[in-house]
Amino acid sequence: MSFGFDGRNMGSCCTKKREDTKYERTQAFSADGYIIDQRFTTDYPYGRFDSSYNGCGWIAAFNLIKSLGHNVTAEEINQEMASILPHHGMYGTTRKLLMEYLTTKSISFKLVQGKNKIIKETKGSRAGILRYIDDERTPHLVAFLRAGEKQFRFFNSIEGESSDFIAFEDFFEGRVFSPSTYALVVEE
Repeated sequence: MSFGFDGRNMGSCCTKKREDTKYERTQAFSADGYIIDQRFTTDYPYGRFDSSYNGCGWIAAFNLIKSLGHNVTAEEINQEMASILPHHGMYGTTRKLLMEYLTTKSISFKLVQGKNKIIKETKGSRAGILRYIDDERTPHLVAFLRAGEKQFRFFNSIEGESSDFIAFEDFFEGRVFSPSTYALVVEE
């Protein structure tokens, strides 16, 4: 199974296409250092494409690892994950690669599949990565971090939005358009 390719969209995992090329790298980041807008990551190579096209996997890994308190840079995670991409990076980040990479970083997580199971498991979680299909039938990976009793902060889920705070139930209601979803859940 691969993330950046589902046979319909030829690989893009961005939810929207980049329309203007005058963006600067700094616009990709929130004030607190998370990547929140994948459109601005064109100067991060990732396989056969740049990260604006199929980099949501390494971006989700970076945001998760950072949210867990590790001192990492986007460049470090991008280079490490790009160097181990299968299929010469044609299809983006596979689930297997993502799980193996997080394990090498000593991050304990649980693989959870299906909307209802994810909602249940995240009630006791600290953070994680969610893979879903968006309204354009595009696979996408985002990191999430607990921000309250029922609220999570989602990173790189809405272009340029650094304060995407929402309950999992609401995230699924308005943004997930396929039952083919899973999460890598980090427990409290």
